[in-house]
Amino acid sequence: TPINNSVADQFFSLPSLDGFSGNISIDLGSLKIDNLEIKNAQLKGPLKNGDITEATAECDIYDGSFKYKGLIGIKRDKIINGILSLSNISLEKLLPTFVGIENISGKSNISANITSVSDSKEQFIRDLSSEIKFSATNPAIDGYGLTDLVNKMFYRSHFRKKLQDPEAILLNPESKTVL
Repeated sequence: TPINNSVADQFFSLPSLDGFSGNISIDLGSLKIDNLEIKNAQLKGPLKNGDITEATAECDIYDGSFKYKGLIGIKRDKIINGILSLSNISLEKLLPTFVGIENISGKSNISANITSVSDSKEQFIRDLSSEIKFSATNPAIDGYGLTDLVNKMFYRSHFRKKLQDPEAILLNPESKTVL
């Protein structure tokens, strides 16, 4: 069933668990948030006075996997402080969602430490701090012919006429640049 609110809206709609202790083990299965399909979602950890002190969250997302380890505070102030990693993520699915780029393919690994504390969603997002590391394998740009241009430059005697208009080679919608 689709959820119409963002992940942040869902987090801030949780009631305060201040004073509650026990163990959290939630298996959400598959869900859709903000048109984002999440599969095999799980959240686990010991709850101590409203804080999941050793939280682990995992799911399959963007044809890869997401993992989080750290603290999640579910009190009046919401807290997140931990390390997240995205492994083997499809850039074709990730980039349109976050930056509106729709012509880059490849696989990516992303890791970040993430911290924020607030009693409102807006301040939580504004105060969110993180250090992100990103790597991509086999990135390619569809509709941009830099690879074609370089290959043709190595055989300039054969492609002399085409090389007189390098812009046509670069902007060929059927070409691909593999980095």
